[in-house]
Amino acid sequence: MKAEVTAGARGIDVRVTGEIDIANVDEFRALLWALPPAPAPLRVDLGGVGFLSAAGVRALVAVHLRIRARGGQLVICNPNAVVRRTLRATRVNRVIPIVGSPPVAEDVTPPWPAPVAINRAASLI
Repeated sequence: MKAEVTAGARGIDVRVTGEIDIANVDEFRALLWALPPAPAPLRVDLGGVGFLSAAGVRALVAVHLRIRARGGQLVICNPNAVVRRTLRATRVNRVIPIVGSPPVAEDVTPPWPAPVAINRAASLI
């Protein structure tokens, strides 16, 4: 895992690449916790992350709670389809805003199938 941090007037951007799993989740969490508290959003760009483990999800939730307690906001940006699926399966997408990812096939709700005509002339007797 590699991370690049950029701080500006609009907030702090963290661009992560590689995998976030049990082997490096402590490093990932420590990086996010070391950032200065600010009312501007902390944007974590997961566009370069190929795998996000449950430990990585827990780290994101812990950071989200810490930032929210300080009056800030964590925003997850650009997760690929695999990471997005992990965030949806763990329902993190209902707690932490996720932006900037193109819709994947499973995010698009297909229309219901056309109604099937019922032959009313058929007798049930």
